[in-house]
Amino acid sequence: MIKKFEQSTVYAIGECMIEFSRTKDGSFQRSFAGDVYNTAVYLKRLAPIGVTVAFVSAVGEDKISGEMLTFWQGEGISVDHVARLPGKSPGLYVVDTDEQGERNFSYWRSRSAARKLMDAVEGIAMEGLSEKDIIYFSGITLAILSPPDREALFAFLQNAKEKGALIAFDPNYRPALWESRDCAAANTMAAYGLSDMVLTGEEEEANLFGWRSQATEISELERIGVAETIVKAGERGIFGKVRGGQFHVPFEPADRVVDTTAAGDSFAGAYLAYRLKGQEPEQAVESAARIARIVVSSPGAIIERERFFAQLRSDNVLASEHSNVT
Repeated sequence: MIKKFEQSTVYAIGECMIEFSRTKDGSFQRSFAGDVYNTAVYLKRLAPIGVTVAFVSAVGEDKISGEMLTFWQGEGISVDHVARLPGKSPGLYVVDTDEQGERNFSYWRSRSAARKLMDAVEGIAMEGLSEKDIIYFSGITLAILSPPDREALFAFLQNAKEKGALIAFDPNYRPALWESRDCAAANTMAAYGLSDMVLTGEEEEANLFGWRSQATEISELERIGVAETIVKAGERGIFGKVRGGQFHVPFEPADRVVDTTAAGDSFAGAYLAYRLKGQEPEQAVESAARIARIVVSSPGAIIERERFFAQLRSDNVLASEHSNVT
């Protein structure tokens, strides 16, 4: 469904926050992270040369917001569609991980500038969108918006789809962000109705809709009109259906799990990147799963750039896929 475009633009619509993650000595390390932003970083790192990744969000005019923009640009991400809002500032979260790499989060995001990201979305020139472009967003993107802004985002996505852009969505259900489960389910279903590609998880679908098997999830999403569905099912592996063909990639555990914060985000970014490289969905799932195993072996959502590429170079399987990595 994704063609091998070398001049595509991926518009990643979402939130980035200040991340404080606890280190082994009990101190905290500061970085910047957020589900869609994490996906954008790994997508840009792995995408073909010539693919533009634009982060679409809002920040304040304060010093740390400026540092954020510089940080994003250091990853090669376009900030042309980031709104600067007076009197606003980024959200913040603290993450602790247990010995198994599982996470515990504390958030301060109620007044986050990203809640006004429609100011940036509305700046995207609709006439510039084409079938070469991809728009990626998540359930967290929807959850942090006001109801009127959600409707405005859906209208934007509908118009973009009519222009030929591909719409990709990860429900990334976080109950604490929503008014209610019914509200989350209704908005997620509306997003599915606009999406060409859905990257989801079996647990999320069960929590949102009561769908208890990947077969039901895939069938329901196909009925809605989703053309490319990927369902992560934990130790049962990853299931997919594209153009009527189904496949299953068995689960392979990571050699070492330090922090699972960006497991799903890195998988999504890598999957999009490998599809843009021309890989078929099953092969792209296998490649993306390998990237996710690398990511969970390090602390924090974003592995430091040079360390990430060093790990790619040390992986014989990935070497041929990233011959341009230096």
